[in-house]
Amino acid sequence: MEVAARTCPTRLLTAQFQRRKGTKGTAFLRETFRKDVEHPDPAIAGNVMIGLTKLTNYLLDQQLRYLEEAFVKEGGLRERMTRTRLAERAKTRRDY
Repeated sequence: MEVAARTCPTRLLTAQFQRRKGTKGTAFLRETFRKDVEHPDPAIAGNVMIGLTKLTNYLLDQQLRYLEEAFVKEGGLRERMTRTRLAERAKTRRDY
């Protein structure tokens, strides 16, 4: 129980994930954390699951932040479609 309480699983998981980002992510995560999730000590297994949940939330927050920035800069789907359609029309008119 002491080991589980002393480690910060989110920090460890994030560091491991960042180091191995170039490899196949899902397979890496599954194999890396399988032995810890299936650990006989429920405190360690629970800590690992909490850490994985926090890592997932962190990554989803990053994705949402990126999507929000992209929406503000580039607009929504309809705005981008309209811009693309108008640009194509202008290009077609120049060709004639």
